[in-house]
Formats: sequence, C-alpha cells, structure tokens
Amino acid sequence: MLRLLAVALATSFLIALPNAAHAAGGISLVPEIEILALNFVVLGLLIYPVNKLLIQPLIALLAEREKRSAGATDRVAELAGDSNALQETLDGRLVETRGAAQARRGEILSTAQEDERRVLDAARADAAAQVESVRTSIAAELETARATLQVDARELAREAATSILGRAV
Repeated sequence: MLRLLAVALATSFLIALPNAAHAAGGISLVPEIEILALNFVVLGLLIYPVNKLLIQPLIALLAEREKRSAGATDRVAELAGDSNALQETLDGRLVETRGAAQARRGEILSTAQEDERRVLDAARADAAAQVESVRTSIAAELETARATLQVDARELAREAATSILGRAV
C-alpha cells in the first residue's frame, strides 16, 4: 500500500512540474527554491521504493549469478582434477596391462619354442629311426641279393663252362 501511494505521489508531481514551467513563460537560470525543494522531496520519497523494488533485487540477482559462476568454476576445476586423476590411473593400469601382456606373450613364445623343439627333436629321432630301419632293410636285401647272385653266378658259370667245354662240369 505504501508503495502504491509513493508511486501515485511521484507521478502526480512529475505531471505537475512541466505545467508549472510552461506557465512561467520562459527558461530561468536561477532555480526556484520551492521547485528545488519539491524535487528533493520527490527524490527522497522515491529512493526507498526504487531501492527496494529495483536496486536490491538487481544486486541480489547479480550476487546470485556471481555465486553460481564461481560455483560452476570451482566445479569445473574439481572435475578437471578428477579427470586428471582418472587419466593418471588409467595410464598406470594401461602400463601394468601392457607389461602383463608382454610377459604373457613371452611365456607363450617360450612355451611354443619348447614345443617346437620337442616336436622337431621327435621328428628327427623318428626320421633317424626310419632311415636306420631303411638302411638295415636295404643291407639285409643287399645280403640276400648277393647270396642269390652268387648262387646264380655259379649256376651261370657252370652252364657257360658246360656250353663251352661241351661236357658237364
């Protein structure tokens, strides 16, 4: 109610002032004390409502905005710190994982090399055994062939001698 009364009073003074200036018929460089006092009174009456209705809410709004901005800036800094900490943790885990993977790779390679060596040794031994078996078989067949050839050679020699000599030898 007080605000409404102050606004109505200020409006009526403002409307009345230009009419009084026109009634004087000219511009005066010397201020009239009554008008000057009336202006100060109107100014004094308007200071409180304008302060309450406009300036204090505006200051509160600006303070709240500054508070939110500072809070958001602090939150950004906090999130950046958390992000850096997480990045360092991830980098550490990545290094550990790479080391473990490299160690596992080394184990797999050494196991594969041992398996390969074992298989090759077994294959060499098997091949050597087969070669020896073939050599033994060939040697036995050679001996059999020699014995057969000796018998055949004697038989052929006897037949040749019989044919050449014309009599049985």
